[in-house]
Amino acid sequence: IQEALRDKLQTLQGVSYSGGSQLGSTRTALLDIVGQLRGQGWQISDDGIAAAPPNLSEVFRSFPQAYTQIIQKLLNTYDAIDSETADRFPAFEE
Repeated sequence: IQEALRDKLQTLQGVSYSGGSQLGSTRTALLDIVGQLRGQGWQISDDGIAAAPPNLSEVFRSFPQAYTQIIQKLLNTYDAIDSETADRFPAFEE
């Protein structure tokens, strides 16, 4: 019983480490892009929609859609990693 518990705990450790690393990298990428955009006057909603600052040159008017797609892709990736990590946790029986 103790060996089985040890094996499950080792699996849990590996899953936690792997998932945590992936979540950390995705979070960093997301915060970096959002931070840079906000620093330039962009508004970013909680669901990842980017709104350009009012003084944005006409040349860059197509950028909000591209930034929205990038941010939403990162948000979806984060959610997928979180879900996959949770699904990989071993079951502990009482």
